[in-house]
Amino acid sequence: MEVEPQSTGPTAAPQADHDKNARNLAVLCHLFGLLGLIVPPGNVVGPLLIWLLKKEEHAFIEDQGREALNFQITFTIALMVSVFLALVYIGLFLLAILGVADLILIIMASSAASRGENYRYPFSIKFLQ
Repeated sequence: MEVEPQSTGPTAAPQADHDKNARNLAVLCHLFGLLGLIVPPGNVVGPLLIWLLKKEEHAFIEDQGREALNFQITFTIALMVSVFLALVYIGLFLLAILGVADLILIIMASSAASRGENYRYPFSIKFLQ
């Protein structure tokens, strides 16, 4: 007779319904937001491509891809407003804040997605429902 080991605390294991491939693609959706630093429209095009190609395969990719895409569209609009406001110098301050916030939020979202958690960006307009 075998005795099953009992767990003594909460486990940090990823959710069972999010397989490793789905989590990796969700992480990639978020990380592609950094692509805008190299290729300006890349922060929107990267998540858009993954979301369009893989959203039917897994609900987690559909959810996180949509979330990443909504955030990157919101970020791009805020960036354009800040560039315009740079003409009156306040935009320079906003550009710095946006850059730091974008980096921190993308890292947080990627980390959550790698654990299989649904991440919600705090400042994001829901263009795609």
